[in-house]
Amino acid sequence: MDLSVICRDCKEPSRVKENARDRLVLSKSLGREFQHRCEKCGGRATYHIDDVTASAARTKLYGLVAAVAVAGVATVVLWNLGWVSTLTFILFGGIYFAIQQGAETKAKAFNSYKLGRSPKVAV
Repeated sequence: MDLSVICRDCKEPSRVKENARDRLVLSKSLGREFQHRCEKCGGRATYHIDDVTASAARTKLYGLVAAVAVAGVATVVLWNLGWVSTLTFILFGGIYFAIQQGAETKAKAFNSYKLGRSPKVAV
């Protein structure tokens, strides 16, 4: 799962280099507000933890690689049985679909849970 924020200067997504399964874990490592430098323009700004969004882009690539590896092994094993085309495509598609669905579910869960912004109190 890739975490990113939208840069306030160039309006492009910039990757947050932390890994977390949810915002609570992310806030424990970064704090409710954190400084971040944009990878594209180099601008530095303070972001709230709720500004972070998740996407499943990199996980889909890992899923594709795993599915291709399993399909390759299945092709070799099932070659003599005559089931190569049927079972290889079923295994390849099933594994890729399962990994993709899991990654999208994790990203959706991360994006749906917000910690909320607390109002600033003057001291």
